[in-house]
Amino acid sequence: MKKNSNFLIVVLSILAVISVFIAVYSFLAVLEQVTLIVTSIITGTFTIAVAIIRYALEVERNAELKRIELMQENYKNIIYSLKEYIRNNGSDNDALKTVYLESWIAGSEDVVIKIKSFMDKRSKQNLKNVLLQMRKDVGLHDEKLLDVPINDFTKTGGLEDD
Repeated sequence: MKKNSNFLIVVLSILAVISVFIAVYSFLAVLEQVTLIVTSIITGTFTIAVAIIRYALEVERNAELKRIELMQENYKNIIYSLKEYIRNNGSDNDALKTVYLESWIAGSEDVVIKIKSFMDKRSKQNLKNVLLQMRKDVGLHDEKLLDVPINDFTKTGGLEDD
């Protein structure tokens, strides 16, 4: 009986080892599938997140381009209004006041301040300050122009010298 029980213990031990081996093998096979699923989920989530971020950046970029276009249009109107204002010795200031107010929406703070300074004192330097600030706002940083004089292009010499 002792031999039978030893034999039975050995057989059961072998079956137990085989069962454990099968369980580990099955677990590893399932683990590989779970890993593939989790990897796919993470990849999909990352792809969606990148698409959302890319879209948000594109919307922001388009809004910035629209703002710059609006600013450039406003600055062209300022140039035209300044020209008429100076040529008419300041008597035609409705157009300048209009673009001054538009600049509160479409221009930079510095341009608004510099236009106001020009309206308060019509000088060559104040005109030059407006022009240089508008150039700076649209991305033109020309330090060489700081020393270039503004010619008085008015009919009657309507700008004061500084």
